[in-house]
Amino acid sequence: MSGDKSFTEIRAEISKKSEVWSKESENDKDLDYSKKQKINLKQLNNKEEHYLVNEYALKQDKFKLLNNNSKFKIPLWATILFTALGLVLLLGALAAILVSIFSSHNFLSYNSKCDNSTRFCDPVKNLKCVDGLCACANSNFYWSSSNTTCIYKHFYASSCSSTSECLESSGLYCAATASGCNCPATSVSNMCDCPSTMYFDETKKTCVTKLSVGSTCTFDKQCSQVDVPLVCTSNLCSCPSTHYNSNSNCVAKLGLDKTCSSDSQCDDSKLLKCLSSKCSCQTGYYYDSNLIKCSLLKSYGVSCLSNQCDSTKGLSCSGSICVCSSSAFWSSYNKDICPDNSWTAYQNTACLYLGGSKNQTEANTFCENNSASMCTAATTSDFELLQQFLASKNNADNLWMGVSKTSGTYKWQDGTSVSSSMWCSNSISNNCARLERKNGAYCLKDKQCSDNNKICCIKYN
Repeated sequence: MSGDKSFTEIRAEISKKSEVWSKESENDKDLDYSKKQKINLKQLNNKEEHYLVNEYALKQDKFKLLNNNSKFKIPLWATILFTALGLVLLLGALAAILVSIFSSHNFLSYNSKCDNSTRFCDPVKNLKCVDGLCACANSNFYWSSSNTTCIYKHFYASSCSSTSECLESSGLYCAATASGCNCPATSVSNMCDCPSTMYFDETKKTCVTKLSVGSTCTFDKQCSQVDVPLVCTSNLCSCPSTHYNSNSNCVAKLGLDKTCSSDSQCDDSKLLKCLSSKCSCQTGYYYDSNLIKCSLLKSYGVSCLSNQCDSTKGLSCSGSICVCSSSAFWSSYNKDICPDNSWTAYQNTACLYLGGSKNQTEANTFCENNSASMCTAATTSDFELLQQFLASKNNADNLWMGVSKTSGTYKWQDGTSVSSSMWCSNSISNNCARLERKNGAYCLKDKQCSDNNKICCIKYN
């Protein structure tokens, strides 16, 4: 063909281009490197063909060098940017698809008819289709009309308006009226609370059956017996002071002249003792039908009815007054009973010292130095007797008692635990106690042992 170039011409031109290419001169930009060469392959011998192959291979190697040059590479930040933009666009498209799918459903509200195929309950409101009606997802949720959604049921001590709002799986119900302290929380009206036969266990987070007599406890409301409010004393469920323990059951204490076998069975709030198998007043007392309890036999000059005067002192009731017999006279001298006039005869068996001002340790030392001990009233009856005696004395209050706190428990000096009914209040923390007069009655008040108070010593004959 007339337009074909000979091999010699092509080789010369390739050599020239290769030479210019290697110089990389600005003057060579006008050369047309991309000009196609028309070669007649039939005219080439093996040597000429090999030459051409090597020349084209040389151009490919130079292209690779140019391709690896940083001027021609895409920066890493650009790659990351374009990749991130692509992901955002992809997620946006996916969200649009989901919105279009779900928005196409007209979700149903509480108590609406549903079938889970064409009529769906609103999952955002914690609803699901139950027996053909939209209901809360499970029994621990309730429908709130004010919030128009299903809400998790209320826990113990939370406010409520109906039992359906309380966590019934924990045994709670909505108490419409307050019931005192169904501890650990104080019961108030419209509160999620445990039934009266149960208490809320903070560890198990549920209502549990109340404990019986003798069980370990931490507060009163853990203990219960049908119709008897037990108390937690020294961490044990115990009978209240009005009852006694009979075979792990609390039985009401016995009244005057009832058959008994021990003092614990008789009503000590009435100062009764078990004497000759009968609940009776002890020696030196009579039963006052007006006060409905035992009272000290009356002394000289006191108004009386029959059998109310202290016959051991030679007294009898005459003209409604306790007087001596006609052959005797009344003497208040007690030197034969007590050491001196600073001591007062008490129950014909002991002497009391009331006075001074010392701290608890000094008061105890004073009593011991006088062969006496600090005043104690371990039983309810002893406490009542002491109150009756002190009520007739002037300034007989704010007296140190033989009470101290041992291992977290308040005890009398003889080791007997102090009854909770003897305290002025339930809030006690100091280590010592004094006897105070409140509204005409006496009670124990916890005090710091370093305080100064009057001394009360008792010496038995």
